Amino acid sequence: MAASSSGGVSQNSLKENCLMHVKDCSKSKFIELTSSSLDRFKKFALEWTKFDCKEAEIARNSATAIGLTLTDSECVGEVSLHPDIGYHYDCYKRFCDISKVKRQAKLAEKRAAETNVNKLDDDADEKEPPRKRALRSDSASGPREWRERHMFPNECIICHSVKTKRNKFTGKRLVVKLMRCEIINGGKLLEAARQKKHVELLQQIEGEDLVARELKYHWECFRDFTRFISKKSKVGLTDSQKRYMPSFEEFSDKTIRKRLLEGKEILTLARLNRIFIRTIKEVEGIDAPYRTWNLKKRLQKAFPQLVFVNPSHRNMSTIVLSERLCAEELAKDLADDYYTSTDSSTEEEQHMEKEQTYSTEGYVRVLFNAALMTKFELEKKSLSIPWPPAAEDLTIQKTKELVPHCLFNFLAWLTGAADEPEDAKFVAVSNENEKKLLSIAQDILFIAKGGKQPLPKHFALATAVRHLTGSAQLVGILNGLGHSIAHSTLLEYNTALAMRQIDLGENALPPEIQPNHFTTIVWDNIDFGEETLSGKGTTHSTNGIMIQRPRQSARITSTPAMKRTRARTLQPPPVEITPFLGCGEKRGPFCIGKDVDVGKNSYKGSEIDGRNLDMAYNLVRSKFSGIPGWTGFNTYLSTKIPQRSVIAYLPVLNASPTEMDTVQTTLTRSLKYADSLGQDVMVLVFDQAIYAKAQQIRWRDETLKQRLVIRLGMFHTKMAYLACIGKRYKDAGLSDILIESGVIALGSINGVMNGHHYNRSMRAHKLMHDALRNLQWEAYIESVPEQERLTINDILTKLKSGFHKKEVSSIVSSNDFQSVVSSFQDFLAKMNKESPTFAFWSSYVNMVENVLLLTRATRTGNWQLHLSIIRRILPWMFAYDRPNYSRYLSAYYLEMCDLQTTHPLAYDALSSGEFAVQRQEGHGFAQVECDICIEQTVNRDAKTKGGLVGFTTNHGAVLRWLLTQHQCSAITNECKAMTAKKGQARIRKDLDQSRIEHDEKDVESIVSIVRNMVNPFDVEGDNLLHLSSGVVASDKVKHDLMQAEEIGVTKFTAFCRNNLQKESTSFYDPIKRCNLATFEAAKKKTMTKVKGKTVTLKADRKLLARLVFIAKVRNIDIQNLMTYCLGPLPLPFATEQGALVKTNKATLMHCVESAAKRQ
Repeated sequence: MAASSSGGVSQNSLKENCLMHVKDCSKSKFIELTSSSLDRFKKFALEWTKFDCKEAEIARNSATAIGLTLTDSECVGEVSLHPDIGYHYDCYKRFCDISKVKRQAKLAEKRAAETNVNKLDDDADEKEPPRKRALRSDSASGPREWRERHMFPNECIICHSVKTKRNKFTGKRLVVKLMRCEIINGGKLLEAARQKKHVELLQQIEGEDLVARELKYHWECFRDFTRFISKKSKVGLTDSQKRYMPSFEEFSDKTIRKRLLEGKEILTLARLNRIFIRTIKEVEGIDAPYRTWNLKKRLQKAFPQLVFVNPSHRNMSTIVLSERLCAEELAKDLADDYYTSTDSSTEEEQHMEKEQTYSTEGYVRVLFNAALMTKFELEKKSLSIPWPPAAEDLTIQKTKELVPHCLFNFLAWLTGAADEPEDAKFVAVSNENEKKLLSIAQDILFIAKGGKQPLPKHFALATAVRHLTGSAQLVGILNGLGHSIAHSTLLEYNTALAMRQIDLGENALPPEIQPNHFTTIVWDNIDFGEETLSGKGTTHSTNGIMIQRPRQSARITSTPAMKRTRARTLQPPPVEITPFLGCGEKRGPFCIGKDVDVGKNSYKGSEIDGRNLDMAYNLVRSKFSGIPGWTGFNTYLSTKIPQRSVIAYLPVLNASPTEMDTVQTTLTRSLKYADSLGQDVMVLVFDQAIYAKAQQIRWRDETLKQRLVIRLGMFHTKMAYLACIGKRYKDAGLSDILIESGVIALGSINGVMNGHHYNRSMRAHKLMHDALRNLQWEAYIESVPEQERLTINDILTKLKSGFHKKEVSSIVSSNDFQSVVSSFQDFLAKMNKESPTFAFWSSYVNMVENVLLLTRATRTGNWQLHLSIIRRILPWMFAYDRPNYSRYLSAYYLEMCDLQTTHPLAYDALSSGEFAVQRQEGHGFAQVECDICIEQTVNRDAKTKGGLVGFTTNHGAVLRWLLTQHQCSAITNECKAMTAKKGQARIRKDLDQSRIEHDEKDVESIVSIVRNMVNPFDVEGDNLLHLSSGVVASDKVKHDLMQAEEIGVTKFTAFCRNNLQKESTSFYDPIKRCNLATFEAAKKKTMTKVKGKTVTLKADRKLLARLVFIAKVRNIDIQNLMTYCLGPLPLPFATEQGALVKTNKATLMHCVESAAKRQ
């Protein structure tokens, strides 16, 4: 092959010869040249050689190198195909892109046109000018010289000059073309000239046929000249700007028209404002200030021909002049100003100085009188706030009712927030300044009343600080500064709130909850662990929240006032616990879900859209960078934002939910809440531990069965399912890969595998899922022919474009995409039958996808999808010995499937998405489970600063906190509303560029490590291999892992049919464990007998110390002892069982490099 320095077939460091090497594609796959790709190269080589560009040069060099001759119309020559001749895939896409060819053709035409324009003047003397378009002025009606006398000159009627601009492609400066007027009378041009009183222009165009006389102008000149007409002010002049109309007319005649327009003077805006203030006093007899900003707006409205120039120095006033002031006159004025002494003051300046000169004695007297008048108004003001004030008594509106308007207006004038006199109401200021001024005014009132009558700010700020930080010292500091009540007063206030809550009763509805709307109640346990001397007597309580999506604004409720006392302590009242009287044999559900076919998934069709979107996400993310993770991807595409849910705290039940009496009390209270809300059916949500007790009580009582629907919390259910995934795959190499890739630290791997570290576990499984899906896709792409790859690439390109345009749904539903997905699924099914390792890790991808679909069901409020995924995860609960969830999740599934028959009202609400909680309004795809909502609200408030952790050992103080927690939260929100800070809605962290790059890096790291270990999708044979060590699983382990889902399905269907849909077998009969073997069974265990008991020897941190101690007693050389390994092979490159650890080869090099840098 011939070499070419311009980028032909020789590629320096590449062994292959790329015919179309238009970009650096060292990482792109090299494809051998075929007859079809050669024909395509010939076709586009002919197209590129028509232009002067990089691709044309590459086409000529490559054609010459392989023996082809390019002419204007064809490519001549024969080429013998050779394995060394080919192309990079990315180069092929760019070289054979017809859109780039068309773009190059347009650019060539544009450059040619610009070249002709530039050469026109140079060739005018040598060549005949091109024939121009025939105009009426060129007709045969008379000589051209005679006609030109009646036409406007061939120049801009506005600027009378030639304008040029630089071409951004060629860098050449071109003459700006003139535009002909297309309106006979000039339209906006005539209107602007009349409003600006442009005499010269009016004399030329007024009453003329401007189209016939061929009037011309630059578009930019026309736009600037008529801008004030085209862009009408959206907001007219304010009341303050419309004041003093007689004075403004006098000011306009004497100053603006005579001095600026006719006299062509140049004045500053500050000077004009002083003249206007003096005019107001002379004409209307009012000595009032006036803002320069208002004057500027009035002048811009009345005199569009004025120009306002802002100097470069911020301390200098705006310069005002006429736009018709020519350069010579402007230079003359500047020269006059330079030679004129600046020390002398003008007449009006001297007059203003004389007016504003006060004696010190008179100035103090004015201030003293103003202060006395304001004090008199404050003394008359009555501050009536009910005791104890509730959240609705501490709003901005209530504050404005208490602050005298004279005090507020005085502060506004004093600070410059307003400069308009106002006597009967609050002066108009910005919302930000209003809140700050109200805060200062409340502090002044608080001081004026001797600190004995606090205002809303002082109650709210002290409560918020105590609620958020729990710091009594900080409250004391704020009180010393006059910003809040004292800490002792705060204790009195909280005690009064708690006593009023006790007086209202246990079942009073929170003020934000509206009757006759569907409501969900969530109950959960909360353990505080106060600092007691013995460790006994710690608080174990039951929290509750109400969740509602009202269709109208919140109801206005009035809280009863109480007589103020100085009580700071609260005696705990007796807790009324409803006893559970159902002692004896447990009663389970009888014949529930008789019509439900547990052998099949009746809601499978609801998964189609979600699975298609997940497949689109996997494919586009495997091909392109910059795509956010699963959560960010779906959040970006989400356009529907549900109505925000109202979350109200319920009074805390000071009893442990592990007791049946406590659970009975929560159910009884829930019925009373249902009566207060006017609901026939109430939906309750519990975690699994409380759900089991609640259902046991409900199944015994017909009233509870008819009026209560109890749901199982999906947050805790997902944690249990994540534990199933961890048990199945932890010892198969999953934990090794996550640790080796740096996704999970060694100390956190157990929490990730058992699902306790929920967020970390979800992220780890998402990244592993993406990495394995990428490897699956690579295996599939290698199995399809080249032409099909090009088609798939086009679809992926459309998907990426559709993602940024939020149009993925239409592409996903297309036949082309569905064909690709169907082909991919067929490939997976085929490979699952051929390779156990392939099938085993494909099962992992499917299990994680179930978690994602269950999350999608909650985020989108899809009830049918929710039930479908519950059906899919139930067999895994049975297979991997989760007996509690196996038992109660099965009952939950059948009850929810039968809900349309038993509780149609609840079914309608849940089907509309009321089973999830929307906590914000910033973006969609954000609904959460009810049980995680209570963890993020009341439980988090109690466990963070300002909560009960390390709070006190006094049960009265604990009870006071419990009773006032929901009220303090509402008061804190009102305090936040009093501030001038605006809550900025943050985008989801998954859409942050740094998070996207971090996730991509982690996925690449996992893929790299899996390739260096054992790629499960590139393994042939009947053996099931360990992913990190390559150990072959035994027949027992292989059978249990491959048949786990079928075993789970069998046990699930048998349990439902025998224990739930029939009366013959008890619901509480023991569920036999499966004890399925995993790769953990391959680990060697050493058994020994100690004191007659068989124990398993395990390596622990004390083993080495014991060995050293024994060696010392037996006089063994310690140095010699430490030379032996603690395992079959050295632990740095092998496991405890002797299996070699496979890792990335570059890891050692990274360690060496980091060590060198430290040195």
